[in-house]
Amino acid sequence: MKLLIVADIHGNWPALRAVLETESNAERILCLGDLVNYGPQPAECVAWAKEILPPEWVIQGNHDRAVGFDEDPHCSSAYAALAEATQQICERLLTREMKQFLARLQPLRRFELGGAKCVACHAIPKDLFRLQKRLNKRIGVDTDRMTESKRRLWLLRYCRAMSQEVAELTDCMPWKWWANYQTFDRQNARVEVVDLLHFVISAAQVLDMTAEDLFEAYAKKHQVNLNRQDSGYVVKDESDNRHI
Repeated sequence: MKLLIVADIHGNWPALRAVLETESNAERILCLGDLVNYGPQPAECVAWAKEILPPEWVIQGNHDRAVGFDEDPHCSSAYAALAEATQQICERLLTREMKQFLARLQPLRRFELGGAKCVACHAIPKDLFRLQKRLNKRIGVDTDRMTESKRRLWLLRYCRAMSQEVAELTDCMPWKWWANYQTFDRQNARVEVVDLLHFVISAAQVLDMTAEDLFEAYAKKHQVNLNRQDSGYVVKDESDNRHI
């Protein structure tokens, strides 16, 4: 089966149409998002996706969400002015139904194709930090404007929250070796891991870490762990991670 994958169309209807004509023998089309903003013909691009593709084969990009919910697309600063200007145009050109279509799209989809399990998304790890920051601000926690005393307070709170989430994760497993009635609640265990991630990201933001900072630190600590394994880790040397 031939699968055509398109992404970041950004209102460029002539380019999309040219690709579709060239790859007319594609049996399925997967759109990885960002149908709108930047380009001059967003309505035509949204109409195509809305009328031709099954909704589960269209992924929501950050610009799709921005137009659907009338919010900031959080794009690169180099394109912020263009995004703002063209989003105002999208507001006028797109019908209410088109905006609702964009708002209802999902940022991630799982499916099977040819016996293979696939994941399609438009997001990057940076988006997790953006979403968490937005969620925290809803309850009045703004990590960008914290005093040092507030940072210590919220870091402690997040540590306590994580310890409770770990306890809830533990309860998903049959840890009572003397009891035969317990089963492994895999589904809820996955939820608890995601809950932990919420608090880990929040703690990182309290410490002024961005998604890039966290990834870079992880990569450095990963190398430290590899070196420790290679050496047998017979001596604890706390100075080996001071560079992180």
